[in-house]
Amino acid sequence: MDRVRDARERERLLLRVHEAGAMLGIGRTKAYELIGRGELHVVHIDGATRVPLVAVHRYVDRLVSPPRRTMRAAPRQRSASQPSLPFIDLPKD
Repeated sequence: MDRVRDARERERLLLRVHEAGAMLGIGRTKAYELIGRGELHVVHIDGATRVPLVAVHRYVDRLVSPPRRTMRAAPRQRSASQPSLPFIDLPKD
């Protein structure tokens, strides 16, 4: 009988709202807020609200922001027409 229960736990496609919230690291109330705003999709079976496991993964995928692009400054090249900068040796006090 334990094998059947283990298989059911591995193959679960629908989660209770508090379970989905726990997976996201948020509480039940916040999970319901996300559902109310349409950010976390749910299914209804009779009177039960369930969160598809795929909906949790899709929500997280939408949260992940693309990597920041940092622009490097182009190397400064001096042309022959530009004089070199003078070297100033400051006396130490």
